Amino acid sequence: MKPVDLYRAVHDAGMYLRGDGDKLVVGHCEGLTAELRQLLREHKPAMLMFLAEAHDALAELLEIAMGVCDHYGDGLAARADMKRGCLSTPLHLRNDLLDHFRGCYPALGESVSREWQEDDASIAGRSAPTKTSSPQDVARSSTSSRRSKP
Repeated sequence: MKPVDLYRAVHDAGMYLRGDGDKLVVGHCEGLTAELRQLLREHKPAMLMFLAEAHDALAELLEIAMGVCDHYGDGLAARADMKRGCLSTPLHLRNDLLDHFRGCYPALGESVSREWQEDDASIAGRSAPTKTSSPQDVARSSTSSRRSKP
C-alpha cells in the first residue's frame, strides 16, 4: 500500500497523522481499526517519510499560492484566505494543488514575491473575496475546469 493511500484511509476515517521523531502519532484514534493499526505499523517508516515530504511541500505550496495572489493583485485579506485554504487542504491533496499551480502558473516557480510574509496577526480577522480559486476546490477535482491564464 502506498503511503498516500494509507494516509487517505486514515483521513477518511476521521483521524490525522503526524510524525514525532521516530514515532507516528494518530489523532482522533476512535476510528482506528485493527487493520489500520497493523498497516500503520507495517508502513511506519514510509509514513514518516511521507509526512516529512508533505511538510516540505507545504512551504513550496504556500510560496506559489502567494505568487498567484501577487499575479492577481490580491490584498492582505485574500492572501490570508489563500494561506488558510492551503493549510486546510488535506496532506494527500496538497501535491495535487501544487501541481495545479505549477501547471497554470509555471513562471511563478522562478520568481515569487515575499510580500506575503507579513505578520499573520496583522491580517487576522479581515475577510474579502479572493480573485483566486479556492485551494480545496482545485484539490478536490483535478478534472474540473480551471481558471484560464490571463
